[in-house]
Amino acid sequence: MEHDLAFLAELNNVLIRQIPREANRLADFCAKYGMYHNFLWTDGTLAPSEFSDILQEDLEGMPRV
Repeated sequence: MEHDLAFLAELNNVLIRQIPREANRLADFCAKYGMYHNFLWTDGTLAPSEFSDILQEDLEGMPRV
């Protein structure tokens, strides 16, 4: 299978960072959601409710600085 990688020429910066598994719920949701749906969310109100729920839970669980 041939892949079109032309989009790589447009990337200015890429950051890959290791994070603990328990902090990876939102990325896991996006990966699984992307297997079945095409998506481009330009406004938080357009994201699925599950996305917002996970984000809210993660924000509530963050330590206060």
